[in-house]
Amino acid sequence: MAARFNDSRGFWKQPVKVVATANLASAGAQTIDGVACVVGDDVLLTAQAAGADNGIVTIGPAAFHRRMDCRLAEHFWHGMLIPVQSGTAGAGKVYQLDTAGAIVPDTTALVFSESAITSVAGGLVDIADPGDGLAIPVTASGSCAIVTAGAETRTLAIPVIRCQRIQLYCDTYVGDCVITVASAVDTIPGSTIITMEQAGDWIELVGMTVGGTLAWRVAGNSGCALT
Repeated sequence: MAARFNDSRGFWKQPVKVVATANLASAGAQTIDGVACVVGDDVLLTAQAAGADNGIVTIGPAAFHRRMDCRLAEHFWHGMLIPVQSGTAGAGKVYQLDTAGAIVPDTTALVFSESAITSVAGGLVDIADPGDGLAIPVTASGSCAIVTAGAETRTLAIPVIRCQRIQLYCDTYVGDCVITVASAVDTIPGSTIITMEQAGDWIELVGMTVGGTLAWRVAGNSGCALT
């Protein structure tokens, strides 16, 4: 089973130590993006001379080999996201797989690009609660703790990219928080209102395209009312 972060479809791969944006020789320990990489480190290759050699590899004693979760066709999917932990240029960035359709490992050319989503190791950032009547930021995948001082409202714009995810949870409750979403978060009945009615209510949303348009869909929900 591919190693993925825990969301509805597992859009995130486990992090890599560095990303290589220039062709590399398949070899043992070496410096990549300013980081001294050793045997056992994971690297995302994005610019190999042969596109089929791109992807996530692990450094071996004398050569690269594909990481265990990147060896079978089922381990690849269009839009999968890979967080980068270190590097002069790559630290904190997220890369996505742009290759669509069926993928045959070591045969299909793999194309990766830098994602609009920002990241920390683990794929999520803390999103500050904007406060009553304001918009929850959607520039990154992340988690937002909602704090209310009474009956309050928030708004949530559409996602910026497919596979983006956001977790909203009610941390401190004094009154209901009504969140108006710019897209329906389900197909039936087409809910655009999320209401948090007590502390501990949470909902996780994942960005996807519906009829070619970016929209949120519910990945998990505990206690939030949808209308």
